[in-house]
Amino acid sequence: MYNVTYEAIAHAYTHWGSRRIGMCHFARYGLHRDTTTCQIEAIAHFCNDHKGMESFTFMDYQVSEALEIVKEFNEMHDIGVHRPIATKSLQFWGIDFIDLEWPHLSK
Repeated sequence: MYNVTYEAIAHAYTHWGSRRIGMCHFARYGLHRDTTTCQIEAIAHFCNDHKGMESFTFMDYQVSEALEIVKEFNEMHDIGVHRPIATKSLQFWGIDFIDLEWPHLSK
Protein backbone atom coordinates (compact mmCIF):
# COMPACT_ATOMS: atom_id res chain seq x y z
CA MET A 1 0.00 0.00 0.00
CA TYR A 2 2.87 2.39 0.71
CA ASN A 3 4.19 2.43 -2.87
CA VAL A 4 0.73 2.54 -4.41
CA THR A 5 -0.12 5.59 -2.29
CA TYR A 6 3.22 7.34 -2.82
CA GLU A 7 3.27 6.84 -6.58
CA ALA A 8 -0.37 7.92 -6.96
CA ILE A 9 0.42 11.16 -5.11
CA ALA A 10 3.64 11.64 -7.10
CA HIS A 11 1.80 11.16 -10.40
CA ALA A 12 -0.91 13.66 -9.50
CA TYR A 13 1.71 16.15 -8.31
CA THR A 14 4.16 15.74 -11.20
CA HIS A 15 1.98 15.01 -14.22
CA TRP A 16 -1.21 16.85 -13.38
CA GLY A 17 0.27 19.69 -11.32
CA SER A 18 -1.97 18.87 -8.35
CA ARG A 19 -1.15 20.76 -5.17
CA ARG A 20 -4.37 19.95 -3.29
CA ILE A 21 -4.92 16.21 -3.12
CA GLY A 22 -7.52 14.08 -1.41
CA MET A 23 -7.34 10.35 -0.87
CA CYS A 24 -9.46 7.78 0.90
CA HIS A 25 -8.52 4.74 2.92
CA PHE A 26 -7.67 1.79 0.62
CA ALA A 27 -8.99 -0.95 2.89
CA ARG A 28 -12.59 -1.84 2.29
CA TYR A 29 -14.62 -3.01 5.26
CA GLY A 30 -13.15 -3.12 8.73
CA LEU A 31 -10.02 -1.45 9.94
CA HIS A 32 -6.67 -2.54 8.60
CA ARG A 33 -4.21 -0.55 10.69
CA ASP A 34 -1.23 -1.58 8.55
CA THR A 35 -2.93 -0.21 5.43
CA THR A 36 -3.69 3.11 7.13
CA THR A 37 -0.16 3.28 8.55
CA CYS A 38 1.39 2.66 5.11
CA GLN A 39 -0.78 5.33 3.52
CA ILE A 40 -0.03 7.92 6.21
CA GLU A 41 3.70 7.16 6.02
CA ALA A 42 3.64 7.64 2.22
CA ILE A 43 1.74 10.93 2.58
CA ALA A 44 4.21 12.15 5.22
CA HIS A 45 7.24 11.22 3.10
CA PHE A 46 5.84 12.86 -0.02
CA CYS A 47 4.77 16.06 1.72
CA ASN A 48 8.14 16.33 3.51
CA ASP A 49 9.98 16.02 0.19
CA HIS A 50 7.70 18.29 -1.87
CA LYS A 51 7.18 21.65 -0.24
CA GLY A 52 4.78 22.88 -2.94
CA MET A 53 1.82 20.93 -1.54
CA GLU A 54 -1.00 23.27 -0.50
CA SER A 55 -3.18 20.71 1.25
CA PHE A 56 -3.73 17.01 1.62
CA THR A 57 -7.01 15.47 2.75
CA PHE A 58 -7.07 11.86 3.93
CA MET A 59 -10.52 10.36 4.44
CA ASP A 60 -11.01 7.35 6.67
CA TYR A 61 -14.25 6.00 8.03
CA GLN A 62 -12.60 5.43 11.43
CA VAL A 63 -11.21 8.91 11.97
CA SER A 64 -10.01 8.32 15.52
CA GLU A 65 -7.70 5.47 14.44
CA ALA A 66 -6.23 7.45 11.54
CA LEU A 67 -5.68 10.46 13.82
CA GLU A 68 -3.94 8.22 16.36
CA ILE A 69 -1.53 6.99 13.66
CA VAL A 70 -0.86 10.58 12.53
CA LYS A 71 -0.18 11.53 16.17
CA GLU A 72 2.31 8.65 16.44
CA PHE A 73 4.10 9.86 13.29
CA ASN A 74 4.22 13.43 14.59
CA GLU A 75 5.89 12.20 17.78
CA MET A 76 8.57 10.26 15.90
CA HIS A 77 11.84 12.06 15.35
CA ASP A 78 12.81 9.92 12.37
CA ILE A 79 10.10 8.66 10.03
CA GLY A 80 12.63 7.36 7.54
CA VAL A 81 12.77 8.27 3.88
CA HIS A 82 11.10 7.16 0.70
CA ARG A 83 12.99 4.55 -1.32
CA PRO A 84 12.16 5.04 -5.00
CA ILE A 85 11.02 2.13 -7.14
CA ALA A 86 10.82 1.90 -10.91
CA THR A 87 7.55 3.06 -12.42
CA LYS A 88 6.20 3.16 -15.93
CA SER A 89 3.33 5.40 -16.94
CA LEU A 90 0.95 4.08 -19.59
CA GLN A 91 -2.11 5.73 -21.02
CA PHE A 92 -5.11 3.91 -22.47
CA TRP A 93 -8.48 5.42 -23.31
CA GLY A 94 -7.38 8.72 -21.73
CA ILE A 95 -6.68 7.02 -18.39
CA ASP A 96 -3.22 7.05 -16.77
CA PHE A 97 -2.02 3.68 -15.49
CA ILE A 98 1.11 3.51 -13.35
CA ASP A 99 3.01 0.23 -13.43
CA LEU A 100 5.01 -0.29 -10.22
CA GLU A 101 8.03 -2.52 -10.60
CA TRP A 102 9.19 -4.02 -7.32
CA PRO A 103 12.80 -5.23 -7.78
CA HIS A 104 12.39 -8.34 -5.60
CA LEU A 105 9.43 -9.53 -7.70
CA SER A 106 11.16 -9.19 -11.06
CA LYS A 107 13.89 -11.73 -10.31
